[in-house]
Amino acid sequence: MLFGITFCHFTPQSVNVPDVIVKRKTWIEKLLECDKNKLIFLDEIGVNTDLTRIYGRAVNGNRCVDKAPVNIPKNTTILSSICLSGKAAYTTYQGGTTNDKFSDYLKNMLALTLHDGDIVIMDNMKTHHSKAVRSVIDELHINVVYLPS
Repeated sequence: MLFGITFCHFTPQSVNVPDVIVKRKTWIEKLLECDKNKLIFLDEIGVNTDLTRIYGRAVNGNRCVDKAPVNIPKNTTILSSICLSGKAAYTTYQGGTTNDKFSDYLKNMLALTLHDGDIVIMDNMKTHHSKAVRSVIDELHINVVYLPS
């Protein structure tokens, strides 16, 4: 809790709630006080290799017919962080983000690129708040700031 602010998870309906607006404004003001060269942004993306098309077009009202490869679609996750200088740390793995995979990324990839005073900014994904991940963050003395709602 670098900024001394605790952010809570809100549902999408809370977007225009006055206290959420205040928290976002406060977050931005605190962020503007930071050295932009110390900010590291972290996020994940999932990619599915399912090659089956679910939509198609045919000429003159004819029925669209196509073939699909016989494959078992796989989910691949790309976990990456980047800063203004272009320095990045990334990994890919099969499946979704788990506590173990995220903790491993923090210990063995991200921590190797961090310098004193760096601030890692990430979203409020459930895995990012787990006890196992919190333990790694504390152990490695990583400055983490979560995005507001």
